[in-house]
Amino acid sequence: MENKKYKIGDFSSLIGTIRIISDKDYQERIWVRREDPTSCDTYEATTMELYEVGDPIVEDPSDVIMTKEQYRMLKNLCQMVDEYDSLLDQPEDDEGIVNDPRWHKIIEYAKPLFDNLVRAAYCPSEIPKDALFVLPPFCTGLRYLNPLNSLEEMRIFEGNPNSPAKSRQERYVLHLVNGQAVGFNGNTTTITDVMCRQPLEDFSLSHWMTKKSDLEVFKASLLNICWLFSDSATQRKVWLEFGVSDFIESMVIFGEQVDKLEEFSVEAGPFYKSLGELSKRMKSYYEGRSVQIYTWTTPENHEEILKDPKWHEIQKYAKKVYDELQK
Repeated sequence: MENKKYKIGDFSSLIGTIRIISDKDYQERIWVRREDPTSCDTYEATTMELYEVGDPIVEDPSDVIMTKEQYRMLKNLCQMVDEYDSLLDQPEDDEGIVNDPRWHKIIEYAKPLFDNLVRAAYCPSEIPKDALFVLPPFCTGLRYLNPLNSLEEMRIFEGNPNSPAKSRQERYVLHLVNGQAVGFNGNTTTITDVMCRQPLEDFSLSHWMTKKSDLEVFKASLLNICWLFSDSATQRKVWLEFGVSDFIESMVIFGEQVDKLEEFSVEAGPFYKSLGELSKRMKSYYEGRSVQIYTWTTPENHEEILKDPKWHEIQKYAKKVYDELQK
């Protein structure tokens, strides 16, 4: 009897591990600063996962469907991590590792491998190259944020052939916009509604494919995150009612956008200065409550934020920036 073959994309834990290895920002936030109280991830945990899942595939790829290039890159990455892990002068803690130039070479090598695996093997080829992949904190599957709308996302699930629900037997997509699920007919529904489980092969990403200039994409993403920070109702929906995101993750997305400001400083116009000021205020608020930062992902502490007069001032300024961006 012929052995069952698995596509390399079926190994979602391997893909997630390579994603972590390729993401220095994640390593700084989770390994070093421990910003997610629900995560026990470390350098050691990540490399052990690579050894446990990646090494067996490298040693015997006969049951795995993958390209020669994918195999070569995975084999090289496993070897690079193993050699780094065996260094006699390896830094003693995760902070030292994250700042080690030798580790940076591994980070850079892992980036194209992750891109190759996650796009060619697991997810639809139609996904835009600038779609933001994020590791889901409280769900399985792979999660993407629309580069033109940070409040829109899709989650791809592998499916279970033994599931009593036909819509979950094959690979399917959960499409969320502003915290609400979108069904087959385009209408919003609840996450538990079977109508929001769309077969991957039938799911269209055409609305993500609009060609825009880099500045337009940048401003579109900023508009959405500034609206989130300016509107209590949206914050309550996204952070509390639907749990699509939380304060910390929203801050990370905002920070990533602010980091791109210098690229558009000439074209950006008047909102460039205002956005920089909003960034300073957000950072001050974040640091001013850093004592409680490890519990900010709980509903109780999100409620505290929404009631905080200091946060209300930031909301007002975020609305000012939002209005400027729309001009």
